[in-house]
Amino acid sequence: MQLRRDTEYALRILYCMVGRGGDKTSPSAGLTLGRLSALSGVPKAAADRMCGRLKDAAFIVSRDGKGGETLYFPASGLRRRSLLDVLKMTEGGVQLCGVFDKTGGFYKEVGPQLQSVQTEMKKILAAATMGDLLKK
Repeated sequence: MQLRRDTEYALRILYCMVGRGGDKTSPSAGLTLGRLSALSGVPKAAADRMCGRLKDAAFIVSRDGKGGETLYFPASGLRRRSLLDVLKMTEGGVQLCGVFDKTGGFYKEVGPQLQSVQTEMKKILAAATMGDLLKK
């Protein structure tokens, strides 16, 4: 299973929102798109698109700041959101077995074991939260 670039972008943006990515400003100050792009290393156009998706999925919230620039904030409970929640938004879930030919001999032989691994991965990703990413 290879994750899409959008998944990495989402995780980088959320990491900045949760951990502020080393930003020294107050968490209550919000982040502009430009600052969020700079902190996360996500290109501004991609950050803008991803912030829209993250907002729609209730990971972040926004409001107008001074000068009409949009400010982004972590949504309530963002630290408790799971990595599986992010994967569901960007990847549609965890599809470890999606790459295998279901009619092929390999899948017929080991398919149940692969399904079991996928189930375990989902449990682990559901238990891992955004807040866990900040633990050192």
